[in-house]
Amino acid sequence: MRLATVLLSLVILLSSGCVDAALKGQNSLTDMSVSKLFPGDRQAQQLALAASEGDLEYIDKLLAQGADPNAAGRSGITVPCWVLYHPNKEGFRRLLEHGADPNIIWEGRKGYSDELSLIHVAAWQSPIIGTDYLEMIFEIGRGNPNLVVQNYRTQPLLWATRPSQADAFAVLYCYGADIHFKDGGGYTFLYRASLENYELAYFLLQDGADYEEITKHGIGIKNHIMSEARENRVEAVSGNKNAPQYYWFWRCVDFLEKRGMEFDIPASVEKFRPATLPTTPTDYEIEIEKWKKKHAN
Repeated sequence: MRLATVLLSLVILLSSGCVDAALKGQNSLTDMSVSKLFPGDRQAQQLALAASEGDLEYIDKLLAQGADPNAAGRSGITVPCWVLYHPNKEGFRRLLEHGADPNIIWEGRKGYSDELSLIHVAAWQSPIIGTDYLEMIFEIGRGNPNLVVQNYRTQPLLWATRPSQADAFAVLYCYGADIHFKDGGGYTFLYRASLENYELAYFLLQDGADYEEITKHGIGIKNHIMSEARENRVEAVSGNKNAPQYYWFWRCVDFLEKRGMEFDIPASVEKFRPATLPTTPTDYEIEIEKWKKKHAN
């Protein structure tokens, strides 16, 4: 097996696993008590609970008494993160208004490179809690949409690649997130997005992402498309026209072919290529336009 093929398989595993690994500790926050998250810090415990309950008067009282909105608990997780798992918009807003810093990077698990920040987790949690928290992070907390954490050197955009996160992607994009960045392995965001969401990949292609960019080992979006086609592994090339990624896969192929990229797609897969491709806009275009209209005034 060629080195590039081996590395391609490895990065797919890492890409699907890095988010799960980094969030392994955070996922338990839904059930973890504040006393366990902030052991020995009574003020942080009370502040987290007050914020999650939207008790603004008590939040103000605690802050006046010296409570720290950036108090760190286990794994460096700060008070506002508790609110993302016990959501309350007013409580979250008040913490940001009083100096909660979304750019603080949590250390992650000891011995692992799975740092996180409030921005990354707010993006990831968006299908559950919505995007208002992410908006507040940028509007009030002055969050950095390109904040890099040592979780394979990922930026927040990589935590908003699922099809259910188009609105979170739009928020990050409109606040200046860079779609041209590379992660710690040298993989482009376009390549990483294509691993699970061809609709997002198609949007990025339309938006000017460099489809010819490859790693030092020669891996880029072409490798991934060919790997999918040869193995016939995903619903996108299974011939199921009702599969969510089916047309987006072929629209990516069509886009790249029209710009001179050649694919040696097996006949067993090529036969499923649609005779006519739809021209409907991506959800990403729609969500970005919604955001712009909302913030026009």
